[in-house]
Amino acid sequence: MLTLFEHPLSAYAMKVKMALLEKKLEFKAMTPDGMANGTAGGAFVDANPRAEVPTLIDDDVKVFDSTVILEYLEDKWPAPVLLPKTPADFDASLANLKKAITRAAGLGSPHVRCLAASDREHLPPGTPEQHIETMIKLLRAARTFAMDSGVKLAVENHKDFHAWETRMFIEGAGKEFVGSYLDTGNPVFVLENPLTTLEVLGPLAVTVHLRDTAIYEHPRGCAVQWVPLGEGAVDFARFIARMREICPPTNVFIKPITGRPPQVIPYLEPTFWETWPKAKAPDFAQFVALAKSGRPYEGHVVIEDIPGRTPPPTLSKGTKRRRRPPWHRSPAGRA
Repeated sequence: MLTLFEHPLSAYAMKVKMALLEKKLEFKAMTPDGMANGTAGGAFVDANPRAEVPTLIDDDVKVFDSTVILEYLEDKWPAPVLLPKTPADFDASLANLKKAITRAAGLGSPHVRCLAASDREHLPPGTPEQHIETMIKLLRAARTFAMDSGVKLAVENHKDFHAWETRMFIEGAGKEFVGSYLDTGNPVFVLENPLTTLEVLGPLAVTVHLRDTAIYEHPRGCAVQWVPLGEGAVDFARFIARMREICPPTNVFIKPITGRPPQVIPYLEPTFWETWPKAKAPDFAQFVALAKSGRPYEGHVVIEDIPGRTPPPTLSKGTKRRRRPPWHRSPAGRA
């Protein structure tokens, strides 16, 4: 049985619990002792030296960070997802979306986060155009239920669609009940400069989440790595100034997800473009310019945030020390 260390006041733990429930996975939820006064220990800290929730234990595999946990769950138990794998799965996907809306309404949230797939590789068979049509159909099918519940669907620009493709199914479904969960950490994985994503999805944003990225040229294309806010290549002064001009009033959150190794995006390899047949040259040019202007991250970082690998005990103190400094070094922490 899966074990989830969580806290009832943690929104990050809540979204993991929702995913486990949606996937109908059996799990045991536990709140670690000693979290409030920094004395947590035992299996919780053995699994996560950061001593943060949520943390998931699956036999010998220990995973922490809510986004990484969701990716792990999606990799191991790939169904259900919002975008149906087959036409026969449409009703099940709609039912899952309605359950998420019900839970959001029960929690008093005005929004429910959703995404089509975890990344491009996990899209169902078919063309991007077919997936966009399916998303529009699925979202429209939930319109009345969402509006009656007082909940707006916030579709995250994840690692699955270009911003302009995401905008197509948001507007195609209806802006009155669907908006953008605008994230600055994911655009690089779909060949976009976050400023490009802002221009496309900013007017539809219902929530904005900030993450910084080191991006630089690589023999196969470029490499990207999430880093502490203000220490990467994203021009956040320009981003925030433009956000104020084009976004409706919305909350802005900082998502300090770091500790992962660089990931290569091999856009110089011809086979790479089979996955991105509709990429727009002007958007890609801005992305390449960002990569050319960047450099590898040279700050101190412990690379330990990898699904399926538990950090050795010798790194425990280092990971704990790394918890607070990124926040204080960020623009928000210095404000």
